[in-house]
Amino acid sequence: MKKLSYLITLALTSFCCLCACSQPAANNGGNNEPDQQEDGVRNGYYENVEDEDGNIYTGWFKDGLYDGYGELEYTTGTIYRGEFSEGKWSGVCYILWDSGCIYVGEAGLKSKMHGIGYMLWTMGDYYVGEWYDGNPNGFGLKGYMVNATGEEHQDRYNLYMGTMKNNYKIGFGLMRYYFGDIYYGDWKGDVRSGQGTVLWASGATNCYAFTGEFKNDWIDGEGVMTYRNGKIVHGIFDGIECVQEIEVLNEGAPAAATREVEDALHAAEAIPHYTDSDSLLTWAHAVI
Repeated sequence: MKKLSYLITLALTSFCCLCACSQPAANNGGNNEPDQQEDGVRNGYYENVEDEDGNIYTGWFKDGLYDGYGELEYTTGTIYRGEFSEGKWSGVCYILWDSGCIYVGEAGLKSKMHGIGYMLWTMGDYYVGEWYDGNPNGFGLKGYMVNATGEEHQDRYNLYMGTMKNNYKIGFGLMRYYFGDIYYGDWKGDVRSGQGTVLWASGATNCYAFTGEFKNDWIDGEGVMTYRNGKIVHGIFDGIECVQEIEVLNEGAPAAATREVEDALHAAEAIPHYTDSDSLLTWAHAVI
């Protein structure tokens, strides 16, 4: 939980301070005269400089390379605003991709999204957490917008908090589904796979909780099922069906969600839900 708080703090508060320090303190009067060139090499602040690919750059140069704070508008329509180092993205930035996706966070590793960042996809999904080589890699929280036809349902998300690899859920993580069910445990290839626990909150089944084996996003193998009437069965399961009873445990009551899960859900609820591009653009412009 401390790690999530650290990521949220960096992603939602540090950008403003870092970017404010990067704003140009001076310019060359809005023209492109080489008043700071040495042997034809640009140094200093220039506006509307077109490179050999047709991209337009406004910002700081050092030894002829983008270096410092600047804005680069690509011919594809993608806009990068933030820090550069030796001609590459490096540091805190804001990116409006030509696809409509928006990224606010850190960049590096040869002009890739890299570090801590917040991405909003055009279909409404979002992710805040660790990035490596242009993809969610490491620990973070991702909101998956639930398909809906009515505007009143556009704020419904399945929320995942855990480890990611190349934008896939891999390792240990917790998913809170919009209808109230919870899963926490192992993931592989973006689906539940390995050891895990599911808690049914919807009341659509007579089962309360299952802890055991999952395969391909399905209960499949040995585990313990707790029913709403208090009965507890250790057996082999295919979905919620017990195909082989190993032991029937009649003692105890349905287990409650652990404090760890509850704390994780409270942390997840603290993440702002940006459900449209305008909302995130307003926030991004306020902090960059």
